[in-house]
Amino acid sequence: MNKRTTFRSNRELFHADTCQPLKAAARQGDLCLAALGRGSYLTRTRMEAASRFLTLQPELSVTEIAFRCGFQSSQYFANVFRRQHGHSPSEHRRSIL
Repeated sequence: MNKRTTFRSNRELFHADTCQPLKAAARQGDLCLAALGRGSYLTRTRMEAASRFLTLQPELSVTEIAFRCGFQSSQYFANVFRRQHGHSPSEHRRSIL
């Protein structure tokens, strides 16, 4: 299995893991999708996962973390991360370690 296949599989697994709780919460009335927005929920969930990867698995590259969290571009991932956290993924990792 090559890296691209592995990343694709990880994205699909991540997507499945994040979408199922969203749908279940919406069915139970715990979450109003119209108010929250599916995109913002997924982005926030992906950023939380990225923060955990950066902290707990420092051997992973930022690019690999981006792909594992469902981003198709590491540059876009870094931009979103900076917008949400106020610093780059690399700076985040350095501040934790």
